[in-house]
Amino acid sequence: MLRAGADQHWSEYESTLIPAGTAHELDPQQGWCAVIYSDIHVPRWQAMQPCPGQPPLKGLAECDGLKSSLQKLIQAQTLDADLQNQLSAALTKSLGTAPKNFNRMQQALRAHLQEHGELNLNALASHMNLSSSRVQHLLMQDLGLSYKRLQHWVRFRSAMQEIENMRSLTDAALEWGFSDSSHFSNAFRTMFGISAREAGITGDRLRLWPLTE
Repeated sequence: MLRAGADQHWSEYESTLIPAGTAHELDPQQGWCAVIYSDIHVPRWQAMQPCPGQPPLKGLAECDGLKSSLQKLIQAQTLDADLQNQLSAALTKSLGTAPKNFNRMQQALRAHLQEHGELNLNALASHMNLSSSRVQHLLMQDLGLSYKRLQHWVRFRSAMQEIENMRSLTDAALEWGFSDSSHFSNAFRTMFGISAREAGITGDRLRLWPLTE
């Protein structure tokens, strides 16, 4: 079940594409729910190019193939080459091939994060020869999300890698800019639509499976 944006009504989805920056809540209804994210500055699939203002898309092509691959991944607990190929093929059929062109904001973010690893508004603005306020405006205009939300996403990626390596939630949260574990948990629910506990964000349960090229 999903509710998104200003709509307070729950709707049932078997699969959906939720644009970056869209506030949403998920309810797995005591079942399982797989969520796949793509960096907005280098989206892996054409359908994940920024579309500010677009509502969630209900129903993806090749949904059965996605479900089959993800169920195998959950059971196997490891992403071997065959399973990665199956999952990548299903995602490409659902979301299209990788986009060939990126806008100015995406290109600047990619260069900035490759150099710094962390997101810094003043450094990004300096790199683009723009004011900080102009950069924040372009983030909303071109990517459809705020600087704060993008910053949280970058920090979550790094913090969850630390947690997977058996760091405590509190230690990882503090290292990556969250004031405490409660701040991390509240920001996590805002970002992902589900609590960190429901998502299994603990040292012995968290598994990250990045798709390689």
